[in-house]
Amino acid sequence: MKLNTEQKEAVNCDIARHAKVVAGAGTGKTGVLVARAVHLVTCHRVHLREIRLVAFTKNASKVMNKRIKKTLGLGTSRVATTFHSFCMRILKNCPQSKLAKFTTLDEEQLCSIIKDCMRGVDPKLINKATRAVEVMNKARINQECPVQALKDRYQFNVKQAELLINLYAAAKRKAMKLDYCDMLFEADKLLSNEKAAKWTVEHCRYMLIDEAQDLNTPQWSIVDKLICNGTKVFCVGDPAQSIFEFSGGVVEKFIDFDSMYKGTQTYYLSENYRSSPEIVEVSNWYRKQINKQMNIVSTNCPSASKPTIADFDSLQETSAWLANKLKIKKLDGTKLSQIAILIRGSKQGDVIKKALEEAKIPIKKKGVKNGVSIITIHKAKGREWPTCYLIDPRLTASQWGTYLNNKQTEHCLWYVAITRAKKELVICSSTSRQAAYSGAKKSDKFIIDDTPSRLLQFDSSTI
Repeated sequence: MKLNTEQKEAVNCDIARHAKVVAGAGTGKTGVLVARAVHLVTCHRVHLREIRLVAFTKNASKVMNKRIKKTLGLGTSRVATTFHSFCMRILKNCPQSKLAKFTTLDEEQLCSIIKDCMRGVDPKLINKATRAVEVMNKARINQECPVQALKDRYQFNVKQAELLINLYAAAKRKAMKLDYCDMLFEADKLLSNEKAAKWTVEHCRYMLIDEAQDLNTPQWSIVDKLICNGTKVFCVGDPAQSIFEFSGGVVEKFIDFDSMYKGTQTYYLSENYRSSPEIVEVSNWYRKQINKQMNIVSTNCPSASKPTIADFDSLQETSAWLANKLKIKKLDGTKLSQIAILIRGSKQGDVIKKALEEAKIPIKKKGVKNGVSIITIHKAKGREWPTCYLIDPRLTASQWGTYLNNKQTEHCLWYVAITRAKKELVICSSTSRQAAYSGAKKSDKFIIDDTPSRLLQFDSSTI
């Protein structure tokens, strides 16, 4: 990978110090992480087994491992893993671990175990079983009381909540299984043992962290313990893309990383390689709404049309309009695989899918490659398409309020969404002017409605 000046400075920085890299959307953070790993090996003779590149998803780790292997030509060593996989390696291989024989609880096993536990509490509540695990674990991650969380979400009484928590923990121990939350807490607990921490650092002298803005409290605790025992950290992230607060993401830890660990080197990546100048200009405006101190991004990509905004009264109306637009694109020879419809929640997706299926518009799924992607903004993170249609959450009528986060997180979601588009961005907006985030007042504006008109063009076909 050819690096620009900013990327080179970050990749070649002092390996004896920690580094924080603030990387705007589309600025090549994956390439920088891979280049940093390669730099450690080729320029400083660090062995691959001493490097851990922690990615946010399995797909991201696969991409990074593939690039490292292609560059270094070294076996099949997996330098990049997810954070959970990294924790599981520690628990399985560290001499001080008492959980070496434990394995990961997969989705099918989890459903079976929690349903059995729920039967022991109240058979009438079995349909809430799987979601109950999410509620308990979210509370644990956020350092809240799981009993209170179950009471608030499902109106369990204290006795029911405590019984479910105890039954679930006992069932996992008996099956010798760990869920994803257990992996983090057990690894963090193990690293409190000095010998275990020293052993882990020997296998992780250099930790490279992707999407650092989305790490949660136990993950940051693990990072801190490794740093205290000698690991050097190179973390890459973007506060403007902090969209996992609902699952415990603590963006403040990334923002404050350089003040927490003295001597940290801070770098900024600001050259976008993905989107047109028109899309980047809008994204920079959004970026400044999130935080006025945020660095802006530039691009040398070819110019295109301004992002389009179209108003609709309902999701049904939007879906019919989308079906017609996609029919025209298909007739014009556009590959539908180059188009994504970004939704806020699955209920929006159900309505849109139905309209597209009736219009015989192929939707991407297993066995259908040349189809339109209908994908939530969270799952679209890290991906890109030439054309993106962004669906306003307010178009889901009364249902949208049930899954919205605070103002800051919702604004970050919109920043992530608009930066997925390379050439064409269409915002399908609701004629409702209610602010779409939790705790909003009637007088508050939503970020779409506040976007300066000079940055957009308006589609009059919906009038």
